[in-house]
Amino acid sequence: MKYACPQDFPTKLHLTLRLLAGALMAFTLVRLALWLMYRPVFAALSPGQTAMAFVQGLRFDFSVLALFLGPGVFLLFLPVRSVKWAKGCYILLITLLLFLLMVLAGDFIYFPQAKRHMAEELLHVKNEWAFLLHFAVVNCWPYLLAAALLYIGLLRTGLRYLRRHWRPAATAAWRTGAACVLILLIVLLGIRGKLGEGKPLSMTDIHRYSSAPAQATLMINGVFSSYHSLRRGETAPANPTDKEWALAQARALFASPQEAFVRADYPLLRQVKTTAPFRAKNVLVVLLESWTPKYIDSFGQGHYQVTPHFDELARQGVRFSQAYASGVRSIFGISAAFAGVPLIPGLPHFAYGLELNQITSLAQALKHQGYYTAFIQSSLRSSYQMCNISQKIFGVDESFGMEDIPRLMNYRAEQDFGYDYDLLQFAAGKADAAHRAGKPFFLFTFTGTTHVPFRQTTPEFDKYPRTSEENKYLNSLYYADYAIGQLMQRARQGGWLKDTVFVFMADHTMATAQKDDELLTKFRIPFVIYAPELLAPQQIDYPVSQLDLIPTLYHLLQIPAPFAALGADALNPAIQHFAFISESTNLAFIDPTGHIRHNRLQALEISAAPGTPQHQALQERLLALDKSVQVLFENNRWFTPTLPQK
Repeated sequence: MKYACPQDFPTKLHLTLRLLAGALMAFTLVRLALWLMYRPVFAALSPGQTAMAFVQGLRFDFSVLALFLGPGVFLLFLPVRSVKWAKGCYILLITLLLFLLMVLAGDFIYFPQAKRHMAEELLHVKNEWAFLLHFAVVNCWPYLLAAALLYIGLLRTGLRYLRRHWRPAATAAWRTGAACVLILLIVLLGIRGKLGEGKPLSMTDIHRYSSAPAQATLMINGVFSSYHSLRRGETAPANPTDKEWALAQARALFASPQEAFVRADYPLLRQVKTTAPFRAKNVLVVLLESWTPKYIDSFGQGHYQVTPHFDELARQGVRFSQAYASGVRSIFGISAAFAGVPLIPGLPHFAYGLELNQITSLAQALKHQGYYTAFIQSSLRSSYQMCNISQKIFGVDESFGMEDIPRLMNYRAEQDFGYDYDLLQFAAGKADAAHRAGKPFFLFTFTGTTHVPFRQTTPEFDKYPRTSEENKYLNSLYYADYAIGQLMQRARQGGWLKDTVFVFMADHTMATAQKDDELLTKFRIPFVIYAPELLAPQQIDYPVSQLDLIPTLYHLLQIPAPFAALGADALNPAIQHFAFISESTNLAFIDPTGHIRHNRLQALEISAAPGTPQHQALQERLLALDKSVQVLFENNRWFTPTLPQK
């Protein structure tokens, strides 16, 4: 042949097709495992919808496989005679494939936490790889070992095959050229995922090819959602609502005879109307990691008997039976409870730019009243950078993390997220010191022992045999409740119990306890305010959320400073109450009339019948609140510490 190239098409095709078939089979098996293990999430799908999710899923699977493996396949088919070149290309392909499978496995492990695939949360942990690697090595080493063995096995098999079958022969150059062009076209078409005009396949296409949220969830895979979230920075569509209309609707939702809007250029900046003097009561907030109503007898009507101290506080304090978290992760709870800010899709989290905006600081407002203030978390100081942010941005006097808290028990296992008893005793020590100095205090604490993987603390807290994840969680909850009981004992002994407002609120639930994706269960959390000198025991049944904490404390203490928060005074029955929730790229809204899930373009789930006034009202309120937050943070007009000019 005049123009010939060395090629071994049979060997290359055999390897490529086997890799592709194996990869598609792995993706499909993971999809099948999700469908089998979390049937309640997909229970509403008809057999036809389920089958179509599996069929359309191949489109999304092939898209990411073409994106990551396509260049390696193209290199493999170049006309190079050396078997070393082929081996190098194969090693590259196997390494990339293993990486994709590990992302797929990580998504499978994550799925029960949120009942969806990994997406925007990756944007907020991308600088935490050192911690994530440590956590994976310590807690997921069997999976890592299995991945290593799989990698070695695939390498040995493929390289042995190349040694035995590599037989390059002179091939017409046009055949090689045509093969390379064909591979390039297949790769590009696979990445696009569709013919004709329009952009390549992306997260915005999932609802084009699906007829229900559950079908969309089953259709895509964790590699696809993770890649496109990291590539675009955020995946939620824009809210088309008119901003002036949205701000007017939001102000109407927060209108209260007990409050005044104080600046037209800061539309949600409010101030308590009061002629009463400021109440210099201590405030101690305990944000509870993964506390779930099902396992708390005073909230779930169960008989687990692992939270006796908390249950007693719930009976003696104000118990909110319909309280909701603002998201499925801790940073959402911290942002809502500590700052009154909902982390809507597209809004940066703390340590990623949110703190660059003017935000209400309860600590600063109380420092002006002579308070000692501190932020204390049981996890490492670097966790979410909240120790630095709370001190340098929000102005607390001191901040502390795991490194600063002395070990008080002979624990059996190291806790990645710290020890609650040590944390609350440390906080009690700070409260004792402030009380002795004659200063009121504000302490915001965040627990951690009830975070997965629920390691053993000490044997006396093994109320249940450690034979299941649920039992391990119950034991860690039993320990955490003991820590609360000891905190209250320290308060009583220190003489500051009656002068303190105690707030106990979960950051989110333990999602693995819920097999379906039911909104009201997924986000419902325990919430108790115990203030014996101010509040009589009662149960409140209207919806409230973590976003209500700042307004509630401003009213309870009669703080004269202005504040901004997407919540209301949870103790006032005469005003409108609701919960606003951010759920990856979706949003949710709950009020006494019903609830709605929305993706900013359409309702994904709603309790009201279509076309009814209730349906329209739920949708309008959700979109108005979302748009208001977006607009005000874009223009840094959420909050200003200055009082209005008179």
